[in-house]
Amino acid sequence: MARTKKNVVEKVEEEKVEEAVERIVEKHIEVVKSKREACMDRLRPIIEEELRLVRGRFRNYEDPGSMAPIFVKKYPGVPEFNKKMIDGQIYEIPLYVARFLNGVDVLAKGANQKINTCSTPVHAFVLDSGQEPQRSLDEGQGQYKGAFIDITSRKRRYGFESMEFDTSAGSSFGASAA
Repeated sequence: MARTKKNVVEKVEEEKVEEAVERIVEKHIEVVKSKREACMDRLRPIIEEELRLVRGRFRNYEDPGSMAPIFVKKYPGVPEFNKKMIDGQIYEIPLYVARFLNGVDVLAKGANQKINTCSTPVHAFVLDSGQEPQRSLDEGQGQYKGAFIDITSRKRRYGFESMEFDTSAGSSFGASAA
């Protein structure tokens, strides 16, 4: 095929486009890496704080006296916590697991740090604007006007009590000196 001016121009333009695409892709990769690194820089101190071990008593409110398997995976690069815990026993666990068992997350600012893990919702009828519910036969069987079903409370399943304030575990804090 003979080289014509048109072929040469097209080839040069294709090379320029390819170079431009490569530069854009490289910049995009750098931006993504820098955002990821920035996020990890903000998370590092939080991860270090939440990996601190705390000592406390595990509580199984759902089935007192029994064992419960606890599995928590929260941060990238941190191995998951997988342990069978017995009600009333004392354990030394990472802070993020203790917070998970108590339904608290310090990063959940919009929810007042309550994430309601390890609890189940309790549903009940809620009345609209304080009126008595009236059975409505025209809307079908079992329908009520003025009431709807909603989550009214939460029932705790598990909890973790810190030993920092527990005097029954043999600590001398709070004991009277006689």
